[in-house]
Amino acid sequence: MDSQYSLLGTWGEKNCMAYMPIKLAGSLRKDASPLLLFANRRDVRLVDAGGTKLESTIVVSGLEDAAAVDFQYSQGIVFWTDVSEEAIKQTYINQTGNVVQNVIISGLVSPDGLACDWIGRKLYWTDSETNRIEVANLNGTSRKVLFWQDLDQPRAIALDPAHGYMYWTDWGETPRIERAGMDSSTRKIIVDSDIYWPNGLTIDLEEQKLYWADAKLSFIHRANLDGSFRFAQEFCTEGLQNSSGEREQEKDTRIINHFKFKPFGKIKEKFELKAL
Repeated sequence: MDSQYSLLGTWGEKNCMAYMPIKLAGSLRKDASPLLLFANRRDVRLVDAGGTKLESTIVVSGLEDAAAVDFQYSQGIVFWTDVSEEAIKQTYINQTGNVVQNVIISGLVSPDGLACDWIGRKLYWTDSETNRIEVANLNGTSRKVLFWQDLDQPRAIALDPAHGYMYWTDWGETPRIERAGMDSSTRKIIVDSDIYWPNGLTIDLEEQKLYWADAKLSFIHRANLDGSFRFAQEFCTEGLQNSSGEREQEKDTRIINHFKFKPFGKIKEKFELKAL
């Protein structure tokens, strides 16, 4: 099951960061608890992360194979990638009918990672088949390939627009996490040891920490944004376990859990990631 997680915080657009103070019912409220936005192949849903019942609300349904997901707060837009339709799509949250619109429908094969630059109003994505990292306007125009060399199955992607950096994981033959300027400058490998299938990646923008999940090693680690001072968080890893079998077989048949998560705001010391 492919799942992408996004925690929508409750603090408003603090420091230009895309926090989303909404209730499951759809009205804005400052004291609302954080919400979990996730794509679960056939639909995109919201879960009240602070509630006692993990009941989800469907944002949009009837999808083919939704994988990565992100959102743009000020316009209330949810974006996602569909790896079967080889497309990036969008809908407006809390809008009657939830009309699905195409954003990018050509030149994609396996768009596994997606990130929204809410300051520059851009979409960034990875494609693990074309081995590219690209960027475009939120409406899909002015599309540009940022990286196409020395990539081998780029996976998750995360942005720090305030500082102009982008981060991504690569789970090819030489697994690693890289950082570069959002204009494709100053590319650098920041993590390349004790890493195998790094497919979940997020940034704690408030604390300036990088978090990633490894679907093979079944852990969640964090580090400074330059890769230094790395250590494992005490997270419950139930639900991060993979099916047994050879590495390539697992990846090719897509039978392992692909945890791609984007918590906005401070991450609690113990946080359990589970596919729903």
